Amino acid sequence: MKNLYVIVLMSCVAFKLAAQNSNSPDSSSRVFQKDSVALIESLISNGKKISETDTLQGLQLLRIAASTANRQEILYLEAKAYFTIGEVYYVNSNYDRSINNYTKARNIYAKTGAAEDEALSQVYMARAQYYRGNYTLAALNLNTAIEKARKANSKTVEAEANEYLGLLYNFFQNFNAGADFSKKSFEAKKNIGDTTGYVRVANKLSDIYYEARKFDSALYYAGVALQGAEKKNMNTDIYLARFSIVASLIRLKKLNEAQKYFRLLQEKIIPSTDLNFSIRYYVLLANYQLARGNKTAGNAYYDTALNIAGSTLYPETRLFVYKNIAESYYELNDLKTAYEFLKKYNQQLTNIYTGENAIRLGKMEGIVNMQASENEIKYLSNQNEIKKLELLRESELRRNLERENRLKDSILQKEKLLREALTKTNALHTVQLENEKKLHSALKRENDLQQGQLNSAKKLRLSLLIGLSVTFCMAAIIFYQYHRQKHKNSIIKKQADELQTLIKEIHHRVKNNMQIVSSLLDLQSLNIKDGHASEAVKESKNRVLSMALIHQNLYHEGNIKGIQMKNYIQNLALNLFDSYNMQKDKVKLKTDIDNLNLDVDTVIPIGLIVNELISNSLKYAFKGKESGELAVALKQKNSELVLEVQDNGNGFPEDWDTKANHSFGYKLIKAFAKKLKAKLDVYNDNGACFVMHIAKYKMA
Repeated sequence: MKNLYVIVLMSCVAFKLAAQNSNSPDSSSRVFQKDSVALIESLISNGKKISETDTLQGLQLLRIAASTANRQEILYLEAKAYFTIGEVYYVNSNYDRSINNYTKARNIYAKTGAAEDEALSQVYMARAQYYRGNYTLAALNLNTAIEKARKANSKTVEAEANEYLGLLYNFFQNFNAGADFSKKSFEAKKNIGDTTGYVRVANKLSDIYYEARKFDSALYYAGVALQGAEKKNMNTDIYLARFSIVASLIRLKKLNEAQKYFRLLQEKIIPSTDLNFSIRYYVLLANYQLARGNKTAGNAYYDTALNIAGSTLYPETRLFVYKNIAESYYELNDLKTAYEFLKKYNQQLTNIYTGENAIRLGKMEGIVNMQASENEIKYLSNQNEIKKLELLRESELRRNLERENRLKDSILQKEKLLREALTKTNALHTVQLENEKKLHSALKRENDLQQGQLNSAKKLRLSLLIGLSVTFCMAAIIFYQYHRQKHKNSIIKKQADELQTLIKEIHHRVKNNMQIVSSLLDLQSLNIKDGHASEAVKESKNRVLSMALIHQNLYHEGNIKGIQMKNYIQNLALNLFDSYNMQKDKVKLKTDIDNLNLDVDTVIPIGLIVNELISNSLKYAFKGKESGELAVALKQKNSELVLEVQDNGNGFPEDWDTKANHSFGYKLIKAFAKKLKAKLDVYNDNGACFVMHIAKYKMA
């Protein structure tokens, strides 16, 4: 089907050419010119599209487009066709033919005056030269492209040129210059909205800063690259960004975060045909395992990476693996292993940056930094480039020697410490031998002494037998007395248990009797028609109930002497609320009572006082009010108990005298206060308030 499509297009071209020969060069020629432009553009567009699946067919259409444009003297489309052919060859890694077609496109664009397209062609030509290994020509063309882009005011082309200059410098280990060019490209691409471009450059900046051990900066640019790549679904750049993030997190000791990104890398299959991806992946796994302290797994991953690197034609891959191994072991303080792989790294580095590569580096430095004429450039490249190269190499060698010396010093220091430890161990062994000799002598003397003691022991044996007999007799007597006393104790315990049961039963019966009395009083109050008399009986009933509650608590709690005041007062208040038919939504009860366990003699008067105070509030405080609040507090402060009963009701009458004789209930309160040696304060404070400071009380 594709072949048929190509044949149809070629037939159309032949038809148009025949029409050109048969028509006059006037108005019909101009119509033909317009048709030719459309035809050539169609050939270029279709050729580029077809080349994605069928390279040969696509190139055939593009060549037809170039030759047609040449015959019709449509130079701009001819250049565009050659430019597209260069792109197809570049994608297929045929860099020689890519360079040739980019060169043709550049020369034709120069004739048409399309300065921006000319500069872009030169950038892509330099890109192909870089991947082919022609670093000097690549640097020269990039420098020229920057000048042309600036004249054409093309930020896009200048950003492209700066990107590949950054790649060149970074390849030759000049990280500072590489970072400068790459940052210029990054900012420019970001400003013009070239997301694909700035993602690519951000990934490269992350690599540069990682090499410079600026891991925070490396992590930042990798994060920027990842965000942009995910928006554009740039799978390769997503992988690169995640690789850089994991590498930086490992060096920053953020291993849990690194593990999360490893899972993301494993969600999609890493391209198996890309050896670079595979090497980086296994090196990162190894770095992670070593950071965890698992050397066995880490070394296995390093071996896998080295095996893959050995199958490539680029020695830089092995350089990458050696450097990571040395750095990881240095982080583990295994200086000996780190030193071994650093030597391998330095040897590989020396092999790369000597000979032809060194000459290329010198030429590239001269070309990129040239500011003089071509004659001056040639002179500088012949006279000074080798010196610059030697300085760079010496600087690198000095840094490497410093690393080696530091590692050697660390190893020597460890050996010195080991020798000192061995010396101390030998001295310790000597001391131990001397101690063993002394111990042997001491044991001999001890044996002699023991022999003498055995003779004495025989004499003492008889005495001991007699003493043991006497001791046995004494033990028998003691055992008899112990048995006898134990029997007495069990009888006493049984009597005590019975006594406690009896006391509890007494309390239970007293409680029942008081409840009977309370019930009788309640029944009696129903038959009394006099309101005052009925109220008096009712109050007596409540007083009896307050004492019945005491005996009920003594019976249920199993503590025959003490009462838990918190539960007692709450239960007493609730009974009084029920007795006066006081609804909870009308009067709210608030209690603040310490966890006090008081003696019965103390609880009875306090209970009767609380009974009188709460009853008084419920009877008089809230008349004419829809709602109110009653608060009861019992706190232990310093050496006294503080009892406070307060309501927010009507309060005492203005002419009420605390010293005068009042009701029976108030007289009862004063009597019990005197018994408890308590100070009683009665006053109005937004309602009636009773405060009693009890000095005489007893804890259970």
